[in-house]
Amino acid sequence: MRKIVLITTCQNQLNVDARFVTCLTQTIDLLKKEEIESEFVFIEKTDISDVHKSQVVENFLTAEEVSDFIFLKSNLIFQPQNIVDMLVKYEAQKIVGGSYKTDNHTRVPQLAIELDLEKTETMVGDLNLIKVSSLADGFVKINRKVFEEHKDIYDKFFFTNKSKDGDDFEEQKPFYFSPVFLKEKNYFKGSFYKFLNKVKDAGEDLWCHLDFNASQVDGSYVHHYPLRDFIKMVEHFKEKQKQQKQKSEEEKQELN
Repeated sequence: MRKIVLITTCQNQLNVDARFVTCLTQTIDLLKKEEIESEFVFIEKTDISDVHKSQVVENFLTAEEVSDFIFLKSNLIFQPQNIVDMLVKYEAQKIVGGSYKTDNHTRVPQLAIELDLEKTETMVGDLNLIKVSSLADGFVKINRKVFEEHKDIYDKFFFTNKSKDGDDFEEQKPFYFSPVFLKEKNYFKGSFYKFLNKVKDAGEDLWCHLDFNASQVDGSYVHHYPLRDFIKMVEHFKEKQKQQKQKSEEEKQELN
């Protein structure tokens, strides 16, 4: 039986939104119907949560035959079928995720992914899957091969361990989600963004489904903005800017 791991980063200590728990339990039930066994791990968001996340991945890679890792955030509400589709329908795509709106309040709503609409590339045979520049860290599937086939690109961390005889020895392990330092480019985008940039530079494609839309819970408010609507909004604003520019140039010509 195929086995996957659901890794959830808890945003408020280890408190989890009840709606997220409902989505998670329904996902596990659907996975059982597909004969996919699942384990789940909760990681508290702290200054060293990137270390914990890297250790969890490495432990499962070493100890068990896990095919994929699903990374989630505890303040999201999502469609369980989306997770199943990432694993079954899009099994061949090693990195595929969905989108959700950030809690930033701007004129054009911001999504927790990055894409260039001028260079949008869709997957052959499936126009719903588009190639993006970066994915959100709370709603994404990553195949184990992404970690295993690119060992050389990841940073390493060292720690002291004890052998069965009680002797100390230094052990070295991959630091997949190494932190971003202050002077580094994209410092404010975090370690997951840095990780995705590394694997992208190593030749991996990042795919996002147009209809895998999660909602982010912010207190009593739920942020929801589908990717298709976001694309329409951006295209609308670009068209408005183009029209305003043309109008401005026409007015200048009339004055001259």
